[in-house]
Amino acid sequence: MTRSGLKLLLLPLVLASTPWFVGCTEKVTEKDVASARQKAETEHMDLAKARTDAEKKISDQSQAARDADTKLAETEAKADATKQRDAFVAQVESELQAADKRVEDLKTTAGKQSGSAKDATNTKIKTIETNRDSVKKSLDKVKSAELLQWQVQRPFVQQALDDLHRSMS
Repeated sequence: MTRSGLKLLLLPLVLASTPWFVGCTEKVTEKDVASARQKAETEHMDLAKARTDAEKKISDQSQAARDADTKLAETEAKADATKQRDAFVAQVESELQAADKRVEDLKTTAGKQSGSAKDATNTKIKTIETNRDSVKKSLDKVKSAELLQWQVQRPFVQQALDDLHRSMS
């Protein structure tokens, strides 16, 4: 027989001849089991509470992210409305300057005229100035309107501008 075979044969004999008190120094009682059970239950309750707290945090953070997305969309809409309004106001103010220039040119022309020609030019000047004032008032309403509501005033400004253009021709 080989050495390893002999060892396998002798192993059960060695284990059987080991004194009965080896390994029997530890004693587990029902009290120990109850204590371990209580500890496990406490840990499971702590785990459940931690899960609940984490889920609430996730829910709160998700709501905060949705609120931030909504705020971003509103801010982007306002920025876009601001650009559109500012471009519209700049365009109308440019046309008002053109009307002022036309009035100055007509005043110069009227200064060189006499009789019915001068009267007709002065009448044209008054019509242009009246229409210009109408455009300016409508434009002021655009400027004072809520940012996202300024376009409600746009048709009124456009109508006044059309009247101004007709009077300047």
